[in-house]
Amino acid sequence: MLRVAALLLGLLAASGALAASTGLSAEFRPVPRPLLMPDGSPVILPTPRPPRVAARTTPAANPLERFRPTPRPARAPVAPVETQPEGPPETQPETQPDTPPEAPPDDSAEDRTERRLANLTQGSRPPARPDALVPPGLIRTATAPPETDPPVTPPVETPSATAAEPETETGPETGSGPVRLAMLPVPRPPVPPGFKPRPAAATPRIPAPAKPPRVVPEPATATPRVPRPAPPRPSAPVDVVMVGDSITAGGRWSRRFPNVHIVNRGVSGDTALKILNRMDGILDTRAKRALLMFGINDIYNGVPVDRIVQRYDTIIRQLKTRKFDVVIQSTLACTGQVCGEKLMRVYELNQKLRKLARSHRVPFVDINRELSDRAGLKGAYSRDGVHLNGDGYARWYAMLTPYISS
Repeated sequence: MLRVAALLLGLLAASGALAASTGLSAEFRPVPRPLLMPDGSPVILPTPRPPRVAARTTPAANPLERFRPTPRPARAPVAPVETQPEGPPETQPETQPDTPPEAPPDDSAEDRTERRLANLTQGSRPPARPDALVPPGLIRTATAPPETDPPVTPPVETPSATAAEPETETGPETGSGPVRLAMLPVPRPPVPPGFKPRPAAATPRIPAPAKPPRVVPEPATATPRVPRPAPPRPSAPVDVVMVGDSITAGGRWSRRFPNVHIVNRGVSGDTALKILNRMDGILDTRAKRALLMFGINDIYNGVPVDRIVQRYDTIIRQLKTRKFDVVIQSTLACTGQVCGEKLMRVYELNQKLRKLARSHRVPFVDINRELSDRAGLKGAYSRDGVHLNGDGYARWYAMLTPYISS
C-alpha cells in the first residue's frame, strides 16, 4: 500500500509540474481530435509550403551587386569506390562481413555546443574525411589492376613527368581502401614497324629583291683636268710679256703703254708650279723681254721658300734659252692683318730672289720699296690687303716704265 501511495504522489507531482510549465491545468488542456469526412475517412491536409521571400524593391548600395553570380550549392562529397582484387580463391584476402556503421550517440544541443567550444578553445578542428578531399578520378587501389585492363607502357622520365604531383597517403596500407594518388602522363601510341615519317615539304625560298647598285660619286680629284687652251699666238712681234698671278692679271698694261706691244700672261691663283706647266704658251709669244712677279699663292699654300726659288730658277733658264731678256720683280707683300706670320716668309723669299737675280745677271726690281713698309703692304695702295687698287697700279706702272719703254 505504501508503494502505491508513493506512486500516486509522484504522478500528481509530475502532472503539477507539467501544468505549471505550460501555464494550463490538465483539466483545461484541449484534446486534439482527428478530422473525419462524412463517410468516416480521415481528412488529408496539404503540406504547407515555406513562405516566399518578397523581392527587394529598394536599390542596392552598390549598383554592381545585382550582377554578382549566384553562389552554387556545395556538392556532396563522393564516397571512394572500393574495388576488390580478382584472383584465385586461395589468394584472395579474407574480407570481413559488412557491418552497419554505428549510429552516433543521441547528443543533445547542449552537448554539441560544449564540444564545439572545446574544439575552438584547444585550437583543433574536427578531422576531415579523406575520401571527401579526393576527386574520384585520382583514386587508385593498392593492389594490381584486373587482368582485363590493357597493359600500361611505363612512362619515360621527362622534365614534365618529374614535375608531377607527389604521392600522398589517403588510407591504411592494408589494401582495404585507396592508398596512393598519382598523376601519370598519357602514354604515346606505339609506332608500327617499318613506319617512316613523311618528310616535310621544303618551303620555296623567295629571293630578296635586288638592291639597286650604289652609285659612288667620284672624288673631285679623280676628274681629269681639262688643260687650258693655249693663248693665241700673236701675229705681230711682241715686245714685253707679263708673267704672274692675279695681281699681274689685274693690270691694264696695253692702255698704260700704248706704244709698246705688251702681252699679259697673268692668271688668277697661279703658283710657280702652274706657271712652269704652262711655259709653252709663254715661250710661243717670242717676246723680247719677260717680267716675272709671283710667289704669294705658294706661300699661302705652305710651299717651302727654297722650292719656290728652285722653280724660279727653272723658269729663268727656259726663258734665257729662248733668248728672252728676264726681269725679276720682288713678290708683293700683303698687310700684316691678312698675312700674319706669313709676311716674314715673303721677305725671306725676296731676299733669295735678289741673290738669284745676281747669279743669273738679270735686273731685280724691288716694288715693295714704295708699295710696302715693315708692317706689310700699305693700306693706301690695297683694296683687300693683298691686291692693288688704282693708286697702287699707277705707282707700279711708274716703277716699271724704264724696263718696258726701253
